[in-house]
Amino acid sequence: MAESKGNYIIFPGQSNTCPILYLVSFPEEGIEVHRLLWKRAQADFTMVLCTVPDWNRDLSPWPAPALGKGEAFAGGAAPYLRWILEEVCLSVEKGRTPLWRGIAGYSLAGLFSLWALFQTDHFQRAATVSGSLWYPGLLDWVQGAACPNIPQRVYFSLGDKEDRTRHPLFSQNGTNTEALQRHFQELGTETVYLRNPGNHYTDPAGRTVSGLRWLLEDRPNV
Repeated sequence: MAESKGNYIIFPGQSNTCPILYLVSFPEEGIEVHRLLWKRAQADFTMVLCTVPDWNRDLSPWPAPALGKGEAFAGGAAPYLRWILEEVCLSVEKGRTPLWRGIAGYSLAGLFSLWALFQTDHFQRAATVSGSLWYPGLLDWVQGAACPNIPQRVYFSLGDKEDRTRHPLFSQNGTNTEALQRHFQELGTETVYLRNPGNHYTDPAGRTVSGLRWLLEDRPNV
């Protein structure tokens, strides 16, 4: 039975040692992801849905200008990650010894999930689903950053129409995603990069479930 803790919801698995997936998402979408994943996954898992008060503020790693008429990106990812680690993880993992921990998200939450791997060794696996990997300065920053611990697996996906645009940033998303996948492969991380049919808004819950299922696959070499 799900346990609501205000800004996060725990969907407990059957075992206290099963993997824990931290999903950064909207409440309704996250609940749908859990419903679908529970039906389709061939593994026991605990999922924690971390909701986001302000996406442009809390999921952006550093400040960046607004896109068009939208709000600017305030660069508040560090305090949001600190909340996840110091409040959510400590509470969820009390009495649990997970086999591994994963972090995942869609769009800006996918960017945040990838960025988090360079800030903490708490997560061993990650999924960036239709991630905002076009973010200004991201590629150069990753090339100069170091992971506290090399992740076991990282899942990348993107809609096949997402980078078919004249927008100077969005058009780089496919190229950046490929470059970031190569970067993790060179580190020794197991990766996959899938191109899904459709644009950025096509089936976010289904795409996220696909990423989480891949993270949950049990392979003897990991």
